[in-house]
Amino acid sequence: MDIEIRDAENFIDRGRVEVVAPDGSLLWLQQAGASQRRLVEMQPKLQVQIYR
Repeated sequence: MDIEIRDAENFIDRGRVEVVAPDGSLLWLQQAGASQRRLVEMQPKLQVQIYR
């Protein structure tokens, strides 16, 4: 699933979800470019949107 991560005002990152922790608190995001993976800690201020 391809997602976009934002806070209330800013674009933070975009990529494909590889794995989500069972409790939803963490996810591995596969990225294009120099950084190929990122561990994202979900926080109340973050919004995750599916994109195509």
